[in-house]
Amino acid sequence: MHVKQSGKIEAVTISRSSRKPVMTIELDRDSAEIDELLACEKVSVEIKPYREKRSINANAYAWTLINRLADKLNIPPEQIYRETIRSMGGVSEIVQCKRNAVDKLKSVWQSHGIGWQVDTVDGKDGWVNCILYYGSSVYDTAQMKRLIDLLVDECKAQGIDTMSEYERGLLLEKWNG
Repeated sequence: MHVKQSGKIEAVTISRSSRKPVMTIELDRDSAEIDELLACEKVSVEIKPYREKRSINANAYAWTLINRLADKLNIPPEQIYRETIRSMGGVSEIVQCKRNAVDKLKSVWQSHGIGWQVDTVDGKDGWVNCILYYGSSVYDTAQMKRLIDLLVDECKAQGIDTMSEYERGLLLEKWNG
């Protein structure tokens, strides 16, 4: 069972018996799964700042820009997409991997989509540093805005028409996520 939803922290107190923090969280909506979770002795919890998901329309606009650039520059759209992801920063993790496991890591990571990329840098003693780039399918609003801004800048440099900044802002405000 998995319950994923947003909410806000109402209170944090310290347990008298265990001296550990106790959090009260108000969830944004009711969920039948909550009753089932109450019966569990222990649950796994992840708490992180809330961010709106990107809109499908923003993704469609990004691909419109990518395709216009591909047409103008006569290179594959996937290449433009991948290069833009690599250049934007803040959308990757660096992990160490045993040299003999790098191919498996690449295969699994890249199976998520064309934006999911792996760069490698040799490390020491049979280890390799792997830079794992996330594809835009998991970007939040701020990351998607940066991706679109980079694509718009490149389109402008190539003399390709784009939406105004105001129109882009409206596009990014509409959520389907």
